[in-house]
Amino acid sequence: MQNNTPKRPTISRQAVLIAARQTAASVINTTSHCNLDLNHLSETIVRHWRNGMDAYELAKKLEAYSRYRPDMEMLNALEKMNRNVDILYRDQLENWINTQDIKPPFPIGTEIKEGIIKRVDPYGIARYMIRVRDCKEPSSYLLKNFEDAVWVSAPEAKFLQSNSIKCLNA
Repeated sequence: MQNNTPKRPTISRQAVLIAARQTAASVINTTSHCNLDLNHLSETIVRHWRNGMDAYELAKKLEAYSRYRPDMEMLNALEKMNRNVDILYRDQLENWINTQDIKPPFPIGTEIKEGIIKRVDPYGIARYMIRVRDCKEPSSYLLKNFEDAVWVSAPEAKFLQSNSIKCLNA
């Protein structure tokens, strides 16, 4: 069985620029760094920020390569960069889901390369919760994006039957 789910978008440069501008505005408006130029600081944040970078790393880059003098106030304001990017990326993913009409490509119980699909992740976007083969921890799941799931075999009839009974009783 083929998985035809389109690849999810990566974070757009436009979203990073918007997040950097929001973060720079926070630095200027909530700290003693009110004399900084919004456009210059925004561009500098974009130049040095990388996905997953925390505020301390970003502050060190700003200090080392752009001659800013970060303090605790600035560090606290820079904390917002990842949150701003995450919010904009989540909006981008929700738009992708709606415009591409993304649906789970495989039913619950399907065996994929890593294990068995147990359910759709209620907290993620277009993501399965997978029970990994030979995993001894009952509450441990692997999170796998819909588009990355590789089909191995269909769910067993007894699994589908017992699962539908659970759903009716719920």
